[in-house]
Amino acid sequence: MPELTSPIAATDLHINGLVGRVERHPDAIQVRTPSNWGFYHGNYLLLPEPPRVDTLGRWAERCRALFDSDPVDHVCLWWDTGELDAATLEHATQQGFVLDEGVSMVLREAAAPRGAPLVRALDPESDWAAIVDLDRRCDPTELQGDDAYVRFKEGRRAGIRALMRGGHAIWYGAVSEGGDLIGQCGLVPYEQWGRFQSVQVHPDHRRRGVCAELITQVATRHLPRAPGGLLLSADPDGPALRLYERLGFRAFERRQSLLLGGGELHVRAEIPADVATVRSVVSAAFGQHEEADIVDALRGQRGVLLFVADRSGSIVGHVAFSPVEVHDGGGSWHSIALGPVAVRASQQRRGVGTALIEHGLEACREAGHELCFVLGHPSYYPRFGFQPALPHGFTLSGFDFPGDAFMVAELSPGALSDRTGEVRYSGAFQQA
Repeated sequence: MPELTSPIAATDLHINGLVGRVERHPDAIQVRTPSNWGFYHGNYLLLPEPPRVDTLGRWAERCRALFDSDPVDHVCLWWDTGELDAATLEHATQQGFVLDEGVSMVLREAAAPRGAPLVRALDPESDWAAIVDLDRRCDPTELQGDDAYVRFKEGRRAGIRALMRGGHAIWYGAVSEGGDLIGQCGLVPYEQWGRFQSVQVHPDHRRRGVCAELITQVATRHLPRAPGGLLLSADPDGPALRLYERLGFRAFERRQSLLLGGGELHVRAEIPADVATVRSVVSAAFGQHEEADIVDALRGQRGVLLFVADRSGSIVGHVAFSPVEVHDGGGSWHSIALGPVAVRASQQRRGVGTALIEHGLEACREAGHELCFVLGHPSYYPRFGFQPALPHGFTLSGFDFPGDAFMVAELSPGALSDRTGEVRYSGAFQQA
């Protein structure tokens, strides 16, 4: 196995070795975390280079063989540097792999801290209850109570506590004037580097400068002892990436991994802790902010239904359903419309959009809606029961669109038999 060239990979292995086991084989490095077999990125194979079409199957079998005696039901392949070529990515997707990506960033000079809120080192004993409570409040998936995911998170926290108790990591907290823990992060020193871990801010205190001040104060304390810089890995579609850039972090590589047989996909109602991530996911999916602005404008309006698709604690998709007015000449009545729907690029063609739409349509039925309208691709939506709306006597106000893109689906049998009219979407679609 060649020497590692990425400091992110090196610090990953250092941390993995502190909470689990790292074994070097001639062709790859195996990482095992016996205390948390459900931790995908704690039980993986680190490859010397990205897999290719002709090597992916062999690496998957190699991973299965090395974990054969362990209760690991996934295949996770990481590599030191480099990205998959298009052909391999297509092949991996066809084989059922999910691509996970992170942006590696380094900070070498920190801005001057403001001094508020108070940032202090946390104690693994006296502060532990507050650390756990904040971690839970920052994780909508755990708040939903999925048993497998909760076990994974409990294992993760046990590893963090072991790092703190062993003096391998320092956990810092941002504390409000009332003494409440409102933000936290870890810092793990390693050789010439320092590695940030688990940067979190309480949902009720976001967009108030807490995260920036927390990172700035921690960086000011540790940069003199880390000549290589302070490292972190950011979600390329996440809301924190731009903040890190404003704080002086610079991206130096894009890391990828492939996961097969990972966590199940769950669709649930959006909650306030999701909002920032949802905006980033929707913006990234469409390559612009207009659709995210629509979702923001819809949020909180009466009758709006918002759902996220969540896999292993990561939001991978989002869908909105919003009320519409239908004017039929003699009056008006209300129905509901689907859209926008967004899926992370790395998760497309994995059933995410289907799960979101089917879950949402069922929720619309339960809410008493008999019809659902959509303005979308005419070759995609018929699988959900949508059909052209114009032949049924419906028109659409405020949009310039190909006629077959405007569709309607019956949520109650026979609902189309005596309904016609002009459909008017929420003003959020015109304002965005």
